[in-house]
Amino acid sequence: MRSHPKIAKNDFLALTRILCILQKKLQRKVVDLEEIQLFSIYT
Repeated sequence: MRSHPKIAKNDFLALTRILCILQKKLQRKVVDLEEIQLFSIYT
């Protein structure tokens, strides 16, 4: 069962887009955590 190449390509693009968004969210969370740690050190 081979899926239609066009659909497969669209799925791949959608997946990469989702991964990019997730990665950005994760990076933002990491930055937030680092800022909180710095803030707690200084207070």
